[in-house]
Amino acid sequence: MDLRHFGQLPGRASVCLPIMSTIDPHRSRLASLLLALALCSCSGGGGSPKEQVDAGYSSLNSGKSKDAVASFEAALTKLAPADADFMRAKLGLVEALVRVDAERSKKELIDLAKAHPGKVTAKDYLRTASVMVNENRLAAAAETLDAGDSLIKDDPKALEVKAMIKLRATKATDPGEIARLKSLGYL
Repeated sequence: MDLRHFGQLPGRASVCLPIMSTIDPHRSRLASLLLALALCSCSGGGGSPKEQVDAGYSSLNSGKSKDAVASFEAALTKLAPADADFMRAKLGLVEALVRVDAERSKKELIDLAKAHPGKVTAKDYLRTASVMVNENRLAAAAETLDAGDSLIKDDPKALEVKAMIKLRATKATDPGEIARLKSLGYL
């Protein structure tokens, strides 16, 4: 049997790269690339949930927020709340959403805290609000802090974040955001 022809491979066998390399170096490289792409696309939705969460954080740290959201959402379709990586994935999604959709980020964090009492910490509220301030999503940051007020009231970092919101609020130009900041006491 001549194994250089894919149609002659028995059953569900894959292309054997050493055999392919005996054909032609250019075709071999192309075959290797195609095989690698095929293997990546067949890996069951991008790997295990842990790998997807890790990929989400990697994308987030590289400034690729949309990719991070996609990775976290893919992981969450496979994770149950009792799973070890569930909270990591949810909190990663919250942070990634700040840059994509700050309102959804705020809602995800608040919903997560309601659904899992005691699992969302003051640090989670403060980190999310800080990222929102850095992204100039001031009203969402203020509302996030307000939602976590019972947890963050004694935290010195909360005073810093609130001061940053107040400082930046004086430069806000969006009438809707200005109204929300006024209603929360930041203007």
